[in-house]
Amino acid sequence: MKIIGIDEVGYGAWAGPLLNSAVYIDIPNFESGDLSEIIEKSNDYINSVVGEENFKWIKDSKKLSIPKRESMYNFLTKNFLFSIGISYPEEIDKLNVRNANFVSMERAVQDLHKTYDLIIIDGNAKPTFSAKISTIIDGDEFSKLISIASIIAKVTRDNLMQQLHNEFPNYGWNKNVGYGTKLHSDAIKTFGITKYHRKSYKPIRKILGED
Repeated sequence: MKIIGIDEVGYGAWAGPLLNSAVYIDIPNFESGDLSEIIEKSNDYINSVVGEENFKWIKDSKKLSIPKRESMYNFLTKNFLFSIGISYPEEIDKLNVRNANFVSMERAVQDLHKTYDLIIIDGNAKPTFSAKISTIIDGDEFSKLISIASIIAKVTRDNLMQQLHNEFPNYGWNKNVGYGTKLHSDAIKTFGITKYHRKSYKPIRKILGED
């Protein structure tokens, strides 16, 4: 059974891209229409690929320290087929963040260049680009495939935000990765916004006195 797990990062950030990672597995000699069974079988399959020691560290990326997260990223990207889909701030402002997230998901799936039987996505927002989609609330708690996507997405975006920080160092993106902090807010008040800020976001408009 060919399964793709997807997770996003950057949904609520004030600046920088919204990013989805899609991770692909093909479980031999297995077919099912039961989501719980699919999750259980995919977890077992991933365990067989990575081994017990690594398996226990596959979890929601926010629950890993930065060094461990980066270590797992290096390991997982060598052992699984994955892709990245990105929506940038201009697109988020134009489409709204929910629709931009769906576009990012679709791009990630397309970039895999793989046929699939099912896509599983963290959360309850269901895009319409495929009929083969199941959503799972707190998916990265139950599905190791979604957790792998979570880790890959988080590290990829953090690295992108470090590059953007080097271009615009006043906003602390190397630490807050574009999310709303006092330093970030104060920097906007002092220096204004950049081309990487989401101008449609209410906190941004409020700081700029537009809301």
